[in-house]
Amino acid sequence: MLHILPRFSLVLMISITVLEYCLAIMLLRWDAWKRYPVMSVFVTWQAVGGSAALLIACLGTPISYFVVFYVITILADVIALAVSVELYYNVFDPRIGLSAWGPRHVVIMISVSLGMAITLGLLLAARNGGSWTRTMVTMEQVMSVALWATFCILLIYSRSLGFTWRPRPAGIAVGFIFYLTISVISVFIRARFSLKAALIAGQVGMAAEFLALAWWLGVFWGEEKLPKAATPEQVEEIVAKYIETVEAAARLL
Repeated sequence: MLHILPRFSLVLMISITVLEYCLAIMLLRWDAWKRYPVMSVFVTWQAVGGSAALLIACLGTPISYFVVFYVITILADVIALAVSVELYYNVFDPRIGLSAWGPRHVVIMISVSLGMAITLGLLLAARNGGSWTRTMVTMEQVMSVALWATFCILLIYSRSLGFTWRPRPAGIAVGFIFYLTISVISVFIRARFSLKAALIAGQVGMAAEFLALAWWLGVFWGEEKLPKAATPEQVEEIVAKYIETVEAAARLL
């Protein structure tokens, strides 16, 4: 099937897979996998999945590549959603008592993201290709929008409470937001525009993934310096902002 793929797309696929293996090795080298296990699983799954997709592209049929590609993509999206939860618990300091509301906040954050994504998916469903292609591309749209919205809500919500992100979690989130912003635009073009536009959009999406991986290589380079424990004054200030935000939300409802 390799002769069907455009040369630039093939180069990007190989380059992305190589970067994913490099990032996985870096996570092991600096023991970052201990603090970010879900992110490590995400990178490893992407690397192994990329290798499997390339192998199927070399030896398999187009339909087998289609199935493998979407299985890898959907599971990667689910793991990426778990990465957002991992970042949530890295950013919201359990020492100040907010972890008690953690599960409820995670459910609300993901529910809002999925609700918005499903609504957009139904309004702007894919219309290119056969029924299976339209179904899978629409599902890809929903997952991309849900992931993008989840990371954006996490960032906005934490900043509204006055939390300061450490460089590494912030770098992970920025990489996802950058890649997912391009990915959302790319998948909507692939779903509804001409074949030529869809091809270009797909390549732009892969290029964005390549740049995000290169960014994460810089983020995970070296050992992470953890901050000192929060002072009582900082704890009181954050809790006060939290209560104020919850009360404001309750008044809106």
